[in-house]
Amino acid sequence: MSRYIESETIELKEEYTDTITKEIVSFLNSAGGSIIVGVKDDGVEKVDEILRKISDIITTKIEPNPQDEISSELKFDEGKTLIVIYINKRHHHIYCQKKYGFSSTGCTIRIGTTCKEMTPEQIKIRYEKKFIDNEYMLKKRSNSLDLSFRELKIYYSEKNYHLEDKSFETNLNLRNEVEEYNLLAELLSDKNNIPFIL
Repeated sequence: MSRYIESETIELKEEYTDTITKEIVSFLNSAGGSIIVGVKDDGVEKVDEILRKISDIITTKIEPNPQDEISSELKFDEGKTLIVIYINKRHHHIYCQKKYGFSSTGCTIRIGTTCKEMTPEQIKIRYEKKFIDNEYMLKKRSNSLDLSFRELKIYYSEKNYHLEDKSFETNLNLRNEVEEYNLLAELLSDKNNIPFIL
């Protein structure tokens, strides 16, 4: 196991701990990387349980949902089982631990071999870039599949514009290439879950 060396893109864990959530967020907000769990004499024990915990982190504890950016696999090294979590590199966007929200505690970044809290200014800049990036807004699938646009229609009506039910979603680019609602649609919907930082 000595050939594994911690670096800016590799985090070594002797065993699973809840700090993995913070470390995943840090990699998502940085250049990406890998977390190798089980770098100890016996490797990973209770593999199924730990894989379930990692899956739970990815699907419920990070905002926005990073499922498209993360994968994991089992590796076998000299009779020991390792779990490797791969986190893709992201540009301009920002992730947080849900329980802390988009605060310095919730938004961490990888610097060297450690996780550091982002400053409020860094968070604001990243958040603004996320919404300026039109390609991301138009291509990324909405977190909700059931959206309504009553308030948007009222707004357009007050400005003397009429939105046709059959065409306004296409005209306003509210669906991605595979006809799913995108983040722009979620932002403009009656009940959106996209937080704003002022």
